[in-house]
Amino acid sequence: MSEVFHFCGRRIPKEVVERALELFDEQVGLDQAIAEAEANRPRLSPEELDQAIERIQRLVAKYVPDDVSLVDELIAGRRAEAARE
Repeated sequence: MSEVFHFCGRRIPKEVVERALELFDEQVGLDQAIAEAEANRPRLSPEELDQAIERIQRLVAKYVPDDVSLVDELIAGRRAEAARE
């Protein structure tokens, strides 16, 4: 069974996430990249996946201040949501 990732409440196969990372850029949102990747599921080599991840990290880093931790923000958001339940 292939790995599955969760995005916005949806289960996305690993190969679709890999393709979405390749397609994603500043003009194409992640939702659109995932939709395009789901329509055509090519596989990335490990090297291509590493390159895609590095590219995404560089793109995202431009929009996140140095003093902000996205991981800490995510954890805080999940804790706040859990506290409301």
